[in-house]
Amino acid sequence: MAALLAVVLAALFGTQLLRWRTRERVGLEAIVLCAATWLGIVGIVTTLLACVGRAQAGVIAGALAVIAAAWMPWRRRTIPLPTSAGWREAIVAVVIAAGAFALRWPPHEHALAGRDQGSYALRAEFTAQTGGIVSIDPVLRAAALEQDDHAGPQDLLGLYPLRTELWREDLYEASYRPGWYLADREAGRVVPQFLHLHPSTMAVAWLVAGRTAASALVVIEGVLTVLALLAIGRRLWPLRECAAWLVSFEFCSRSVSFGDIL
Repeated sequence: MAALLAVVLAALFGTQLLRWRTRERVGLEAIVLCAATWLGIVGIVTTLLACVGRAQAGVIAGALAVIAAAWMPWRRRTIPLPTSAGWREAIVAVVIAAGAFALRWPPHEHALAGRDQGSYALRAEFTAQTGGIVSIDPVLRAAALEQDDHAGPQDLLGLYPLRTELWREDLYEASYRPGWYLADREAGRVVPQFLHLHPSTMAVAWLVAGRTAASALVVIEGVLTVLALLAIGRRLWPLRECAAWLVSFEFCSRSVSFGDIL
């Protein structure tokens, strides 16, 4: 299934480029913007499937294949590929991409990297292994079944006090850990706080090529982010002004993450 998913992912990206060629020539700008859109589509589809517990490799591949078939410009004429590319723009793109790569290298697993990165990595691993986003804490569930009286500060249930706000009714009963909430403390049912696309794209990378690919995706997304900003900026400003602004942004922030944007 991993090979099938990889083929479908490549086909979806190729379909986007073909559709772009029905409007204008394909260059670095087209590749970058199509790649950003492609990642967004993969993340949205995987997140929706994970919400119903069906984010397995075969199901994801089937859903993306349908999108690729619907997006394919079957009867539209495409514009020929350019015979040459502007060397100045290519050099600027390479320099900016190298800077983003250096800031993100080496890739890390991030499982113990704190609130956001750690929860994203753990969610990606869980989705890749189970196809869903809802988990059950068996220890907490067992404690709830054994507890007859109100929870006190010295027992396990006391670590997860119930919240009484009306808006939380049937949504969140208690905080669990950063990025996660207890939807049902008595059942030990744990749900993510937000439906970010980044953990979903990491899960797809995991399904295709394992844990290393999920970690490397963060580096790839960092490079893609600055290239996408360059592609968009080129439509607003001349190359020199755009490059100067983007280099300043990149090296001042020192942390460019496509996952944060998603």
